[in-house]
Amino acid sequence: MKKITFLVIALFLCGLSVQAQEKDKESDDTEINTEKDHDEDEEEEDEDYDIDDDDDGGFTIHIGKGWRKKKAENEEKRKRKKNVKTRWLMLDYGISTYTHNGKIDLPTDYEPLEQKLWGSNNWNLHAFQQRINLHQHKVNLMYGVTFEFNRYNFRNDYTIEQKTNKVNFLDTRTTDFEKNRLNATYLTVPLMLNFESSRKYGRSFRVNVGAYAGLLLTGRLKQESSEFGEVKTDDDFNLNKTRFGLTGRIGYGGINFFVNYGLSSLFDENERGNYDLKPLNFGISIIPF
Repeated sequence: MKKITFLVIALFLCGLSVQAQEKDKESDDTEINTEKDHDEDEEEEDEDYDIDDDDDGGFTIHIGKGWRKKKAENEEKRKRKKNVKTRWLMLDYGISTYTHNGKIDLPTDYEPLEQKLWGSNNWNLHAFQQRINLHQHKVNLMYGVTFEFNRYNFRNDYTIEQKTNKVNFLDTRTTDFEKNRLNATYLTVPLMLNFESSRKYGRSFRVNVGAYAGLLLTGRLKQESSEFGEVKTDDDFNLNKTRFGLTGRIGYGGINFFVNYGLSSLFDENERGNYDLKPLNFGISIIPF
């Protein structure tokens, strides 16, 4: 767990450094062109200059022949969208839950897995994402790498057993747990088609549809009670080591919502026992693409 935390922090710092360098590069708009045509007389050279106000409050001095052409080329470059855009460090927040036979309501014999949705949360830290233009910047291919943190907050005072051949819960209802939560961390790779209504993404209505695949990194049970204090148990708890499913996003401008629906079982197919559950996460993008 410490290694994963260190890796996430390192990626976060690297992403901040890259974004700062790109911002510095974009803000360096001052250019001085000192090329002169010595065949022209001095009067024509004096007239061939201009002072141009910049958007950030500064100004650019253009001197010498050809500055108008160069200015037009620079304007065209600024207007021209890149066919490949990379974004570092985006963040989603939502709810972590699961379904049985397509329903959120669980059967009575699933009592140990009943949730308190408040506290059952999902954080997605997108280390990076890339968007590749397929058609006029309105149809794009998107993919990336995501660290997914799922927390399942149990309502009832059962304890999921570790190091067993199949999923099993111990009846520990004699203990009043203030917190009884199963944490699962995954490394996930999403692949989506992105549809935009406008080339100006800040004013665009968008829909993303695609799929994801991932690997289980860590599992942890965290329990708190007045009797035993805080107890943390690290184990895979028969969680599926690999996972895949469908993903979608919808939004306008900087407001975007997501949903991830698992096609693979939450627990290992051969070890889940009587508990057949499909993961379901949904929420909002705090730092969108």
